Parts: sequence; structure tokens; C-alpha cells
Amino acid sequence: MEYSIIADLIPPITSFLNDYGLISLFVTSFLAATILPLGPEAMVAALVAAGETNFWGIVLSATIGGYLGSVTTYVLGYWGITKVTSRFSIIDPQKYKMASDFFEKYGAWSLLLSSVPIIGDALVFVSGALKYKFGMFSFLVFLGKFVRYILAALFFMYTLGGF
Repeated sequence: MEYSIIADLIPPITSFLNDYGLISLFVTSFLAATILPLGPEAMVAALVAAGETNFWGIVLSATIGGYLGSVTTYVLGYWGITKVTSRFSIIDPQKYKMASDFFEKYGAWSLLLSSVPIIGDALVFVSGALKYKFGMFSFLVFLGKFVRYILAALFFMYTLGGF
């Protein structure tokens, strides 16, 4: 008989996701929207695979967590690029330059891409550094994340049988 640690881990992971799934998704989405390289889509897939069928629960947990994480990054940018980057290595200077040029070229609408890997966090940071209006920032970032998680939830629910 072969021993498999993965087989032993599946029941506790499934149990954890069933007990704390949407909270876990919220936290993962929050952290992913800061500067940590996490993929909340994997958590969406894991939740659906574990039997979570609350479509709007998944979408709203991920969206609100992601939005609040982006607000954190915005505030770091708002505090001042020099003040923040001199103490912490938050945004790679090349990513900052790329995001700044992109934001300058396409304006606030570029915040709809705040969920896109590589440039998204930098766009949020730049909007804070430029002291962009928080109300419009909130609307565009929330909308971008909302659409992202609707698409992710739909994809995984259809492909993994959640619907």
C-alpha cells in the first residue's frame, strides 16, 4: 500500500474551505491586491471544487477583499512615493515607471485594469501617488475587480460543475 500525503491533506483542506471558505477567499483577495503575488482565482477554483455553490458569495467576498487590498496600496502611494519606497521596497521602479506612463496615457480608466497581474498593483499605487480622486478610484477599481471575479466564478462553476 502506497502512502500519499496529498490524499491525507484533501479532507482537512476541504473541511477548512467548507468552514471558512468565503473568509479565506476574502483574505486571499485582500492580500493579492496589495503587493503580494497571490492568485485568488486558485482559491475560487478550490472553493467550487470543495462544493461552494454560492455564486454571489464568492464574487462579493473576492471583490470586497480585492477592493480593500487596493485601497491599502492606494494609501501607500498617497503617503508619498519617496517616503514609502525609501523605507520599503514596495513597487519595482520599472513597474512604477511603466504604470505611471500607462496611467498618464490612458487616464483613470486604466484603473479598470487594477486586477491585471504585473501592472495592476503599480497602477493602484501610482493613482495614490498622483492623489487621484478617491471616489472615482473606488468606483473603477471596484468595477474592475467585480467583473474579474464574476468571470472567474462563472468559469470555475461551469468547468468544475458548480452550477
